[in-house]
Amino acid sequence: MRGLRHTRGGSRLAPLLALFLTAVAARSAAAQDIVRITVQPTTVELATDEVILLTAQATFSDGSVADMSELVEWKSSNTGVVKVSNTNGTKGKVTAKAAGHASISVLDPVSGVTSGQSGGSAAIVVLGRLTSIAVTPQNRRIEVGSTRSMQAIGTFSDGQTRDLTQQVTWTSSDPNVARVSNDPGQRGRVTALAPGTVHIAAASSTGITSTGTGGDATVRVPADLISIQITPSVNRLPIGLTLSLNATGTFSDGSTNDVSNQVTWTSSAPLVASVSNDAGSQGDVTALTSHAGQNDGQGGKYGIDRTAFDTTGLVRLSSFSLRNVPTTLDNLRHQAFQSVNLSLTKNFKLGEQKRLQIRGEALNAFNHPYFIDLSSDPNNASYARYTTQRNLPRDIQLGVKFTF
Repeated sequence: MRGLRHTRGGSRLAPLLALFLTAVAARSAAAQDIVRITVQPTTVELATDEVILLTAQATFSDGSVADMSELVEWKSSNTGVVKVSNTNGTKGKVTAKAAGHASISVLDPVSGVTSGQSGGSAAIVVLGRLTSIAVTPQNRRIEVGSTRSMQAIGTFSDGQTRDLTQQVTWTSSDPNVARVSNDPGQRGRVTALAPGTVHIAAASSTGITSTGTGGDATVRVPADLISIQITPSVNRLPIGLTLSLNATGTFSDGSTNDVSNQVTWTSSAPLVASVSNDAGSQGDVTALTSHAGQNDGQGGKYGIDRTAFDTTGLVRLSSFSLRNVPTTLDNLRHQAFQSVNLSLTKNFKLGEQKRLQIRGEALNAFNHPYFIDLSSDPNNASYARYTTQRNLPRDIQLGVKFTF
């Protein structure tokens, strides 16, 4: 009976032992084929107390790649800065402890291959304690159906700032109006779904949130644009100066918003006044030259419009008709050119080799206009009228020069 029991017991253990030996042999054979092990991601910036999960990717001689995070041994080069878990189920879990630098490496205990042999260890930088998060831009307008990117900027205890967009968790106060993505590589991407206003927030694994530090962003999804008003609507602008115009849009829900940077600006007379569409200067109008005949909306006209002589008594005659006036007007003379430039200079001697000069200049000091020649064509709408100034208006400039 004792021999029978031994035989029966051996028959149960033999298959299990064979299975164990086969698994070990297969594991050993596979381990011998490992070419390198790389810790991913290879570079990480963390805040104190922040937690991140790293993975160990093994590349085999046949080119295949496998996750060996739970099969390798993890090690931190500086446990005072970063600790890494070797507990089954949480292997590769990194916790930042204090500001500094550390390297995270792995070792395959079967083959002896390490991440350091092929430069595959991860570099960890702990910046200090995260103190605040700000979502930027803090005010944004997104049209229905459009998607825009937001950023999460973290500020640390040492004053440094870092882009934490891909490390934080994003939330929207109303996902039905606008949703925000937490997908890898797409974090912070906001998609507008319906008219309304939402707050976009970001939270770190350390417990610091943009909401708690006053850094949430406001996203407004406008209704349909129904009208645009430009202000100020009427202006007189001297030649060479620039005026900023604003475009205010009115939407179907009754709201208004400044759309100056979202519209395309045009000038009906670009040779008279140009308008910019460049980033940062949209709506800036520059007066290039005066021009008579353009209504200013107040019963007058823009630019110079001065009559040289009374033309109401002139009558157009047909060819070969008798005249009662001479063909030329002897008493009509072009205006005299008057332009006075003034300059005042004061020199100061400061020691043996230092000099200070203060200079003030006024070009066309008395601001006398000098007009372009009159049009002599009776068919021209500007006949007998001054419409363009030839010289520049008064220009005052101050200068300081220091020589040594």
